[in-house]
Amino acid sequence: DGMTVDEMFTEAVDEMGAVVVQINHGGGNGRGAFFNTAGFDPVTGEVEHLDRWSELFNVMEIQNGKGGADGQIPIYYGLLNHGRRMGITGVSDSHHRIPEAGFARTYVWLGDEEATPEAIAFAVRDGHAVVSAGPMIFFRMDDGAGGALREGDTLALEAPGTVHLSIRVEAPSWIPVETVTLLQEGVELETIEVEDGA
Repeated sequence: DGMTVDEMFTEAVDEMGAVVVQINHGGGNGRGAFFNTAGFDPVTGEVEHLDRWSELFNVMEIQNGKGGADGQIPIYYGLLNHGRRMGITGVSDSHHRIPEAGFARTYVWLGDEEATPEAIAFAVRDGHAVVSAGPMIFFRMDDGAGGALREGDTLALEAPGTVHLSIRVEAPSWIPVETVTLLQEGVELETIEVEDGA
């Protein structure tokens, strides 16, 4: 009570040592959602109500419960396109036993690190996480070394040119995957038909 969003987030970081400052139910159809309330425009990157805004958040919940992420995708790319690199999470939103839990999950890449709360928090903050409701998509850059790309990696190219990526999709048999859509800055580039066993 009596605090601005920025004051709350500052207290969480400075006084409580928060590593992840996450926006839950950020937009879409959510009533009172952070981005809607602040009047964030994903096209221009402008914020209408700065008193309801803070630059201190570093992660956003992009999928929640059984719902899709469609309402969050424009917001997410709007942030990225205006220089805000953002970690993402997906949660089951399990408040009660009935109805059943949702199926959104966050998968965090730790490499060889021990799975401590601190390591997980830093990995999520730094974007080394992927959200899925079942399928997993893996990228490998065909650069001669064939290095795998982990979630949140940025490719540094020595010069402008073509980058070749191999894409592998894994999913349980009861979650069929028919297409993979490639996006650039939130705009669809290509939809690829998934080959069985590919």
